[in-house]
Amino acid sequence: LVLSRKGEAVTERELRLIEPSLIEIARFAHSMMRHQLRPPAAAQAAAGAVLSDIERTILLHMHDGLQRKEIADRMRMSLSALDRHIKSFKVELKAKSSIDAINKAKLHGMLPVTG
Repeated sequence: LVLSRKGEAVTERELRLIEPSLIEIARFAHSMMRHQLRPPAAAQAAAGAVLSDIERTILLHMHDGLQRKEIADRMRMSLSALDRHIKSFKVELKAKSSIDAINKAKLHGMLPVTG
């Protein structure tokens, strides 16, 4: 991650010294743009599931391979709060496991399908 400030390159390490929370904000914004978290309404209706923005973000982080602790830290929530969100979207997607939830979200266009 390299940002530009008045023509100067700012590395992730330098940014961490200046303002640590900006790195997470930049990563989150990049993730949102890269994956276009909001699926079309038709895809959600077809899936029979309407997930909150937080649930979609958690699913995306899980899809990207992050562990629960990493997701909780990035989203600034407790593990128990994270677990409640995971349980909620698993019920909503009628998924038996987190992997099943990720696969169903991909199937219904809520997550990008990767090769």
